Amino acid sequence: MDINQLIEKHGNQSAVAKHFGVTRQFVSRWVKNGRVPEKYALRELHREVIIELEAGEQNRSTSRLLRKMRAGLRP
Repeated sequence: MDINQLIEKHGNQSAVAKHFGVTRQFVSRWVKNGRVPEKYALRELHREVIIELEAGEQNRSTSRLLRKMRAGLRP
């Protein structure tokens, strides 16, 4: 995940920091390094997959998968 995409998606570094529950200074280091730490990139990917599954056609398998994924998603 590209840090610039996250900033564009959320509006600014402060909003990205709030989204992940970290400080703005922490996000500033991501910008300086040019990447999002894997831990946070995977969390964001997890959220995006849940959103896509929710938007698609629901069936028993999808509903079960969504419940399991939501249970595993930590703030």
